Amino acid sequence: MDSQSAAQVTVDLGSLVKALYHHLPVTPENTLAVRAIAWAALANVLISDYLNRWNDASEGGDRAAELLREAKKAADNALHLNDKLALAHYARGLVYRAENQGADALREFDLAIDNDRKFARALAQRASEKINVGRFGDALDDLQRAIEIGRDDPSIGMFHWNRGRAYFFSNDDDEAIMSLHKAVELRPNLWHNWLYLISAYAHKEGDPYTTAKKWLKKFETESPFKDTPFTIDKVIEYEKANPTDNQDVRRGRDRFHEGLKRAGMRQN
Repeated sequence: MDSQSAAQVTVDLGSLVKALYHHLPVTPENTLAVRAIAWAALANVLISDYLNRWNDASEGGDRAAELLREAKKAADNALHLNDKLALAHYARGLVYRAENQGADALREFDLAIDNDRKFARALAQRASEKINVGRFGDALDDLQRAIEIGRDDPSIGMFHWNRGRAYFFSNDDDEAIMSLHKAVELRPNLWHNWLYLISAYAHKEGDPYTTAKKWLKKFETESPFKDTPFTIDKVIEYEKANPTDNQDVRRGRDRFHEGLKRAGMRQN
């Protein structure tokens, strides 16, 4: 996203908040509801920065750890005010993911979906958590549903990335490539969409790394990350925000790193 687009998003968000505030009757019930939503929205912003290593979480370390603590507190504050708020359960699920508490994360995503059956991102993140615990095939059902009901969701590129990741971890590179191409097309500003596509091409039978190398060069010279050097060590460091103890997932990540190496990405 260029600076002009980012500025426009900020203006649009401000307009939405002002419009809501101007039309919302001031009642005790409404002030509690707004507080809950505000805490949930804050939790989601903070945990997104933490998991994706965006903004002040980009270098990891103490500031990233502080963001995680702040996200957890904000989600808990929201749920204290409204334990039926789907967005708060969604944020809490992401916090549990960062804490490597897969079962708790799945429970929170279940609650988010129970309280909002059309919450496509919650379905996609439940699928992501299923991938993180090694349930690759099971995750595809959630992702298919998320893609069906979330066609207009700005995050749909993430849905396709998770679909590609499930296939990649299952060693089905042809299916992975199809999904990952869609992920890059829809969300080119997510580094992992590009790098999983590159790695999948590097593992594809009959392609002596030519296509993978071409896509790595495109990532390094034409993508939104052309001014952000990536190495395999940096990727591994970023992955620490999404820890896993599952051996199938660890093998899948090793396979991911190996594909990047074959494509020509530097180790450090």
